[in-house]
Amino acid sequence: FLRTYVDEKGASVYREKMRQMCEANKQSLIVSYNGLAAEQSVIAYFLPEAPKEMLSIFDEAAKEVVLSLFPNYDRIATQIHVRISELPLLEEIRSLRQL
Repeated sequence: FLRTYVDEKGASVYREKMRQMCEANKQSLIVSYNGLAAEQSVIAYFLPEAPKEMLSIFDEAAKEVVLSLFPNYDRIATQIHVRISELPLLEEIRSLRQL
């Protein structure tokens, strides 16, 4: 997903975000849940079900992509952290009844 997700113009969205992140010497990459859900619905489904495990997998994948683009970036940041934006928060009707 991080390598293949493109915008409406065909440009690689996360490759560009990773380039900007590395230029700023940062280690956090923000990934849109809406984009993830549109392209990889199975991954998006498991993200709220097992967030720790899924974010760990995302972190490893992001680090792999970053190091393929910038082989020496691990000298600047030893870890890359993926942050999920636009995560929908849904409350079940039953939980609202208990209020």
